[in-house]
Amino acid sequence: MYNYKNILLFIIFYFSLIAGYILNENLNYGSYYDWVNAYVPVLKGFSKNFLETFLNYEKYGQRHSPLYLILLSYMVKLGISFDFVRLIHLHLCLSLIFFQTKQLGCHIIAITPSIFEKLKNSESYLIN
Repeated sequence: MYNYKNILLFIIFYFSLIAGYILNENLNYGSYYDWVNAYVPVLKGFSKNFLETFLNYEKYGQRHSPLYLILLSYMVKLGISFDFVRLIHLHLCLSLIFFQTKQLGCHIIAITPSIFEKLKNSESYLIN
């Protein structure tokens, strides 16, 4: 069962992320520019010419699977602004953290030795 302090702390952190988004907070001088330089060209490419972008995906320098960016590019193609897609991206990333911690059997979001062990065991197929 969640206690009220954890819920309040989550709400405070969540709204700090939203406030940072609204105020274009860029404390490390990289996150916004990463979005503009790394994701926006791929999203524009997928929304304008899907096949060419997919076949030449490596030229964008992305290290992630294109599936997530394809989903976001369909939003751009539907006419949703890049700023709103960026907000959706923020929420999807947050939800992925919660799903991953649930899958690992965590009750809090923290990296403990047992989580490292679970990660090491679950990714061992990548090494072999």
